[in-house]
Amino acid sequence: MTVPLSALVDTTKTAPDTDSLSPVTGATPIAVTDDIAGVVTDDVTPATSVLARALEALREQLAKADQREESQRRRAEQAERRIDELQALLTEARRQIDRLHVDLADAVTAEQIAAGEASALRAIVASLRARPGWRRWLR
Repeated sequence: MTVPLSALVDTTKTAPDTDSLSPVTGATPIAVTDDIAGVVTDDVTPATSVLARALEALREQLAKADQREESQRRRAEQAERRIDELQALLTEARRQIDRLHVDLADAVTAEQIAAGEASALRAIVASLRARPGWRRWLR
């Protein structure tokens, strides 16, 4: 609310009366008369409409800010869900890698066993070929 300075200052006094000064500010209290009340009322109407427009603008800004906040909240929730999905996929991939490591170790062990058995069989075949008596008996 704006009030003209002339309505607040008493121009009839030239020197301040020390008895009527406020102890805190040193200002003279003003008596409200009908003339000042009319000036204040005339000045309040435009101020009220300005304040109403400012209030409406603030409401619009608040609505936009609420929309942005809601949009960011939705995006954050989607990101959190996506993170959870990716973590679940990563956990499953790690389990699969562990299973593949076990399968690979089993395959290597089986290959070593098969290689050992093949070597043993080659040795048996070589020893049988070295004995001529077995050849006649197998025919």
